[in-house]
Amino acid sequence: MIEAPRAVFALITPARNEARHIATTIESVAAQTARPARWVIVSDASTDGTDEIVAAQSQGRPWITLVRKRERSGAYFASQIATFNAGLRQLDGVTYDFIGKLDGDIRLEPDYYAQILARFAADPQLGAAGGGIIECFDGRQEPLRMDARSVAGAVHLFRRSCFEAIGGFVELPYGGYDTVAEVSARMRGWTTRTFHELPVYHLKPISASEGRTLRRLWRRGMRDYSIGNHPMFEIVKCAGRCLDRPPLAGSIIWLCGYAWLWLRRAPRAVSREYVRFHQWEQLSRLGLGRWIRPPALTPLEGADGR
Repeated sequence: MIEAPRAVFALITPARNEARHIATTIESVAAQTARPARWVIVSDASTDGTDEIVAAQSQGRPWITLVRKRERSGAYFASQIATFNAGLRQLDGVTYDFIGKLDGDIRLEPDYYAQILARFAADPQLGAAGGGIIECFDGRQEPLRMDARSVAGAVHLFRRSCFEAIGGFVELPYGGYDTVAEVSARMRGWTTRTFHELPVYHLKPISASEGRTLRRLWRRGMRDYSIGNHPMFEIVKCAGRCLDRPPLAGSIIWLCGYAWLWLRRAPRAVSREYVRFHQWEQLSRLGLGRWIRPPALTPLEGADGR
């Protein structure tokens, strides 16, 4: 077993109507062998008793802070990042080496953060990491398919210097902040990694907060266009998901959402430099990267593992 190093980390949980699962998440973090120095749980105008549960669960745990937002800050994705940033402001003056986002419907093994921190200690260039998501629903547990270089937004943990170098999470019209954050990190010379051997139990399907299935899939296609996905990669990606529910129709709707913005030549939500790097990575995954000149990395101060 990898031993946990001495490292200080802080967590932020944007929570919107998580009364069903938030107590499990809190108990899960409280049981960690490596606990956060500060955990800010920000209620995004919850109406289901989330605030009361967090207040009760934080009694006797001074390292947990509850922040209440009275009104939501726009649609789901925009409000989620605005809520995270409200928590980040609560960390002004707090000393920490790592900053994490943890969703309010997660259950972790007791040594989860100790193991993640140990992996950061072993690799000074590791900028962001997380465990492998296991979706828990209908009495089943299904691992979430994810490229090893991607990190699920539900459990992002960043080296602080990396997080500050990329400018933190940015609000995007159709979501995708987690992808943009990790690609931005790799643009600056960091590595990002999901450690699938460290399970993260997601107690609510990832799609549950995004609305009805068909609308959600359409918006995911729009998201992929807005954050710079290459058309060829998008076609291959959707083809690979043609058996996901709803079979075939889901992939077609996803691809149509992408095509809708692509045909209109809609502006992207990210920089041209970002799009070039992101598409080069995607084409490399398809085995075409050798035919394209790789974009130059743009390392920033702090990308040395400190």
